[in-house]
Amino acid sequence: ETLKTVFVKFDVKGNSQTDPYRIPTVYKVDDEYPEILNTVRAHFGPGVEVISSGGDEYKYVDFCSSQGGKMKGCQFAIDHLNMPPERTLVCGDSGNDESMYRAPGVRGVAVGNSLPELIAHLGEQSILGPEAVTKGAIFDTKAGSKVFYANEPVAGAICEALARFWP
Repeated sequence: ETLKTVFVKFDVKGNSQTDPYRIPTVYKVDDEYPEILNTVRAHFGPGVEVISSGGDEYKYVDFCSSQGGKMKGCQFAIDHLNMPPERTLVCGDSGNDESMYRAPGVRGVAVGNSLPELIAHLGEQSILGPEAVTKGAIFDTKAGSKVFYANEPVAGAICEALARFWP
């Protein structure tokens, strides 16, 4: 209800019956977007993960419990399958994938056609800073994962990463 009454620029899509673990919204990008995103994150606090992805005109903004999301899903799969994180590959192309790269110990690949928002997030997470996030490079993150920024788009990036991490 807070989104509908206080943060009215977030157009709520879906409902709790069809999407019980997140609140998906769409935001038409304007000059206020970065500030409003920071305000909404501060309002909901650390218990709610505010995940932004998408292009220049519209952003898809998901609100989910900080106990959910892609990183927690990755960690659940690692634990449930008894798979070492170092043998786990995560892959993404936009801001909504960013949390997976923070799963400690995993190997990650950012596809060659990743959106700038993901590359910016990875630059913030890189131990060596944004300059380490270049196509064809593997870099270490503050969370203890290793990420490869592929040259190839989509599935080609996964093949490229497999050859780099496990030749």
